[in-house]
Amino acid sequence: MKTFYLYTLLLLSLGCKAQEFDLRNMKRFDEKVFKDWEVNRQYVPIGDDKYFKKGNRRIQLLYDYNDNEVRIEESDTITPYTRWATYNLETKIQTIVGQSFFNIDYGIWCFYSKIGKLERKVNQDENYKFSIRQLIEKVKKEYHVDLELKEERGYVSRFNKNGRYYYHLILFPKNIYDEPTQDIMIDGQTGKNLFKTDIIHKRGGNRRDPVYEFLESLKEKNKPKTTTFNGKTYTEEEWKAFEQEQWKKIPS
Repeated sequence: MKTFYLYTLLLLSLGCKAQEFDLRNMKRFDEKVFKDWEVNRQYVPIGDDKYFKKGNRRIQLLYDYNDNEVRIEESDTITPYTRWATYNLETKIQTIVGQSFFNIDYGIWCFYSKIGKLERKVNQDENYKFSIRQLIEKVKKEYHVDLELKEERGYVSRFNKNGRYYYHLILFPKNIYDEPTQDIMIDGQTGKNLFKTDIIHKRGGNRRDPVYEFLESLKEKNKPKTTTFNGKTYTEEEWKAFEQEQWKKIPS
C-alpha cells in the first residue's frame, strides 16, 4: 500500500513537471500558456505587450506587427540569464530561440522559417575561446563575486575591436559614490586580465569611459618606438641601422 502511494505521488509529480512552461520546447505560440500567471504590474504595457510573473520567474510578451512576430523574454529575479524565443504571428511557429547572460547573447541560437524549417544555427561564442562559464569561475576565484547572482553587484559585457575580442567586467561596490567601481578588461581568447581601472562615480555624472581608456592604452602600447636625433625621427629598425653605421665609422 505504501509503495502504491509513493508511486502515485511520483506520477503526480511528473505530471506537474510536464505542464511547466518550457520556452525552448514551446514550438508553437499560445498565450493561454500564461493564463495562471500573475500580471506583473511593475511595467506599463504598450499596445498588446504583456508582462507576467510566477514566483521568481518573469515573462514579457512583446508584439511587433510590422515584422508580424511576437517575442517572449523569460528571466528571473535571481540570475542575469534570459531565454528568448520569437514566433511568427501568422503560423504561430517558433522562428528564433536563444539565450543571453546579462546582455551577452551566448551559446547556439537557432533560426527557423515561419513553417518551422531550420535555416541556420549561429554559435554566438565562436570568437570567444574563453567561455562565459570560464569567466564566471575566474571572477569567483579572483574577486569572490558570483556573476550568476544579481545581488552580488557584478556585470559583464563583451565587445570586439580590430579583430580582437574582449570582456568588460564591472564590479560595483555597495556605494558607488564613496567606493571605487572596478572596471576590468579581459582577453576573450585567453582569459588574461589586460587592463584595470577604479572609478569613484560623481552624482553629477562621470565622463570617464573605461573602454575608451583601455583602447587608448592599447594604441600607446602598440605605438611604434621611435628615436629622435639631430631633428630626425627614426623607427626602431632605422635607429639600429643608424647605430651600426656609426660604429663602422669609428677608426679601429
